[in-house]
Amino acid sequence: MPCRLYSRSGYLVALWLGQEFVAGLLAGAFVDGCLYPLDTLRARMQVRVLPTGMVRELVQLVLAEGIPALYKGLPLQMIASGPGCGIFYAVYEHSKLQLEPHLPNGPARSSIAASLACAASLVVFTPVEVIKQRAMVQRGVGSMSIIHSVMRDHGPLGLFAGGRGLSGLLCSVPYSAVYFLIYEALLSRRGSLHEPPTLSQATGYGLISGIVAASLTNPCDVVRTRIQVGGAGLASGGWSAMALHIAKSEGARGFSRGLLPRVLLLAPASALTVATFGWWMEAIA
Repeated sequence: MPCRLYSRSGYLVALWLGQEFVAGLLAGAFVDGCLYPLDTLRARMQVRVLPTGMVRELVQLVLAEGIPALYKGLPLQMIASGPGCGIFYAVYEHSKLQLEPHLPNGPARSSIAASLACAASLVVFTPVEVIKQRAMVQRGVGSMSIIHSVMRDHGPLGLFAGGRGLSGLLCSVPYSAVYFLIYEALLSRRGSLHEPPTLSQATGYGLISGIVAASLTNPCDVVRTRIQVGGAGLASGGWSAMALHIAKSEGARGFSRGLLPRVLLLAPASALTVATFGWWMEAIA
């Protein structure tokens, strides 16, 4: 996408990847900064073999390591969140335009576009997920220590190898596909199809879509988290080996680990990202 120039209130903003990239960047950074503690609780609950409640997990973590432990890995997440969300929305909007002549069904078109966008953004998000989730579940270990360890033992590709890259695809892509399928279907039921949704509409539809998508894909997220944290005393192996290990050792309940904090994280996060993306699109247009 060529460089374009936008002006508003007397200033100019040069956008190399376009308006969608910058809007997605700003929306993603804002949301991740607000809801990060829920992500920490989700990761810690998902790697536990014995179940624990969200409030209990929160109290145990704060008592053992203090409130800053809820934000372990946040600086790295903030660095990646902006570019990652920017890539997502740039690819998403571009893909929808390219698919429109071939796929008239709006929700289906959005679902496919979201899947492509999610796959593209994982180039940024997968290494960050591996590092931050290891930091979340290990006591006294920071992001930089984990980066040095992985680079020393496996090199740069160690952040993607061992099923970690595939695990991201098999979790995040279905979530994005389901989320935008439902979101666009809800939008299509409005009376004014040619007008952008209001902030309250975008937030409400986003919450509904996020609750459904997060609940349906939580089993995939449990498998992904356990693969990505690697050496935390969990079974090693690829996606199928990890899923089989959870099913044998914990049963169906094992795949529901961390469901509540995941829904409480992703539903408002996705809703606010979509809503603030639209707001930023108008602000920088």
